[in-house]
Amino acid sequence: MFTGSVSLRFYHPTQDLNFLTSMLGLPCLNSWLAGAPRKTLTGDPLPGVYRQSFWTSSQDFSIKKGFIGPVMQFVDKLIHSKKNVENIIKSGGRSTIYIQLSGSKNNGCTIKSETLKTLGELGVDLEIEVFP
Repeated sequence: MFTGSVSLRFYHPTQDLNFLTSMLGLPCLNSWLAGAPRKTLTGDPLPGVYRQSFWTSSQDFSIKKGFIGPVMQFVDKLIHSKKNVENIIKSGGRSTIYIQLSGSKNNGCTIKSETLKTLGELGVDLEIEVFP
């Protein structure tokens, strides 16, 4: 049963971020390049061009397993690629771990202070969104 998802997201004003797939060893859910024509997930054209480059990988989770496992997997990947992550951020990019929760089920966990410190040191933001 789907309860939510955890995504690792990168944004950059100009850089092609598709190298993240091999660097992080994670499947790419979606990506685009700054200046490329916009399109829907199915490939249909949309007006305009993308203002920034984007790359994301995502993992769904169930209420039984919770979201801390996917969060920690992404944190471990970021730690192992620390220099590259820092370079993306120093050159104008940003990164987030985005947690999407279904508001229909009780779900929670503790993200330890060490993990939050690591994210802060890497310059990675944590986003949480609940959909009631």
